[in-house]
Amino acid sequence: MKTKRRANTTAESTTLKFSAEFVSVKSLAVNWDCSRTTVSRILEEAGVRPYYFGSGPKGAKRYLKTDVERFLRSVPHPE
Repeated sequence: MKTKRRANTTAESTTLKFSAEFVSVKSLAVNWDCSRTTVSRILEEAGVRPYYFGSGPKGAKRYLKTDVERFLRSVPHPE
């Protein structure tokens, strides 16, 4: 079973939490015109690390915007 990575809220990592831009699975699904499940599957297969804020079923799953942009640059685009 995979362990979920939780965003650390200690004083040391608070800088990362507030200075980094995160993007939601829902907003990526809207931009990519696909389901949230597809977004999660694609990014998981690509090795893009998710971050979880909160706990339980209401916890928010987010990705670092820079990680998603790096992934998109690495994908070959048809010309």
